[in-house]
Amino acid sequence: MPAVDPYGVGHTPEQVGPFLDVSQERVAEYLVDVLDSAQPVSRGLAATDLETTNPDRNPLQPRSPSTVAWVLAGISAECSQHIG
Repeated sequence: MPAVDPYGVGHTPEQVGPFLDVSQERVAEYLVDVLDSAQPVSRGLAATDLETTNPDRNPLQPRSPSTVAWVLAGISAECSQHIG
């Protein structure tokens, strides 16, 4: 997808169609890389960090920005929905 797209949501089938075909092995490698870089960050969060927001990165406008806790819960939900 274009680098100018910061969120990766709301695309039409025509926009997604040209997306590169990626092997399962490459996707698995990417997963390991992402987990290796994300886990230290998430483990380092304090309870107070979970209620912070970043209004400058809000793909759900005009809704209010999501908290860190909401985003982490959403990641878990997305992973369970797309695991297949």
